[in-house]
Amino acid sequence: MLSEQLALNLGYSAAKARHIRFAAELHDIGKTLIPFEILNKPNPLAPAEIEVMKLHTVYGAMLLSHIPGEQGKIAKEIALLHHEKFCGQGYWGFNASDLPLHINIVAVADVFCALRI
Repeated sequence: MLSEQLALNLGYSAAKARHIRFAAELHDIGKTLIPFEILNKPNPLAPAEIEVMKLHTVYGAMLLSHIPGEQGKIAKEIALLHHEKFCGQGYWGFNASDLPLHINIVAVADVFCALRI
């Protein structure tokens, strides 16, 4: 997976790169708890619907909170914060440059994969 390869290229250990790959594969798991009507709406979301959609990050972190150790920590961080932007205008207002690099690795890989489709 792209996230794992990026992590390896950036000097992460093989074990940590595997943790990042695992987390990347599950980063949107919280979308399973978003109402179908919002998740698959063909038109732009209304402001209230956007707020509901943002919750997929919180739900994902909650669903992954039972995974022990560093793998669980990385998975929860990525699920919660993968929509943060470098300018601080992401879902929760964190500045991505202040976040652990593995979150940005998955965010970049996610956007790249979405643009390839």
